[in-house]
Amino acid sequence: MCVNEKLLTLSIVCIYCITAAISYHNTLRNARSLPTIEPSLPTVDLIIFSFDRPMQLYALCESIEHHMQGLENTTVIYRASDEAFDSAYNQVKQRFASTDFIRQGSQPSKDFKPLLISSLRSGRAPYVCFAVDDMVVKQDIDLIEVTQMLEQTHAYGFFLRLGTHISSCYMLNQKQPIPLYTQVSDNILAWSFKDGIHDWNYAHTVDMTIYRKKDLILDFITMDYTNPNTLEASWARNMRLTKYTTGLCYSTSAVVNIPMNLVQEVYSNRSMHSWTAEQLLEKFNEGLKFDTKPLNGILNESCHIAYTLPFVQRKPSLQHS
Repeated sequence: MCVNEKLLTLSIVCIYCITAAISYHNTLRNARSLPTIEPSLPTVDLIIFSFDRPMQLYALCESIEHHMQGLENTTVIYRASDEAFDSAYNQVKQRFASTDFIRQGSQPSKDFKPLLISSLRSGRAPYVCFAVDDMVVKQDIDLIEVTQMLEQTHAYGFFLRLGTHISSCYMLNQKQPIPLYTQVSDNILAWSFKDGIHDWNYAHTVDMTIYRKKDLILDFITMDYTNPNTLEASWARNMRLTKYTTGLCYSTSAVVNIPMNLVQEVYSNRSMHSWTAEQLLEKFNEGLKFDTKPLNGILNESCHIAYTLPFVQRKPSLQHS
């Protein structure tokens, strides 16, 4: 290549570099002038555990539909001891078609943990709430407000079952004082776990508390458990709250647990023993459901209450009741 050709090539390269630099500068300037895009608001995935309780699950899902806003995804991990219960669960599926239902297999003690971990990982929301099937949502819940308060206060969780009227522990059949608390908004308060006893000191629960997934996923992978009861027991023993010491709740509790019957055989938890699972299945197959409206706004003194819910007729499965 002669000298003139080399100079021509060098000139072309220089022009290209200058053009590229100008283009980069313009792109940078334009990028700076773009409006700032706010990150999406943190959302919540809900994971519900159910075993031979299609009647109670129906009531819970209906109360969630009426009162909860801001859910990203809802998953039900359920066990059916026979085809009769599974057929009833199929009716619940038809009614709540936007919910993901996962039936456990013939070895539920082995598949519960992997199904739960998979559900935690597949959900897109950064927060998670667990629920058992005999709970009812009794007042409106704005989950965007809930997660925003968790972001602002850096609290460990938002406990939907607690409120300033929760002065008794049903499971222990004992009184429990309301701990000292700070009002962080008109209807939300904060307290320190060390200042509470019983339900007010129970930081790890599957009874509708909103947690950050990043705070629990490692423990859920490493702990040993085979069902919701042993999960909560293992988690409760694992109180490594080095980072978080504070909980949040509404001034009045937003959910309540109605322990009508006992279906698990792991722990002899206190319950009403008012209906067997088979009796409620028969009622459900008659087209009935629980009417949860009487619970709306109730000031229950404990997270669990002995309460007799009335039955009402369900509408056809594909219509909203």
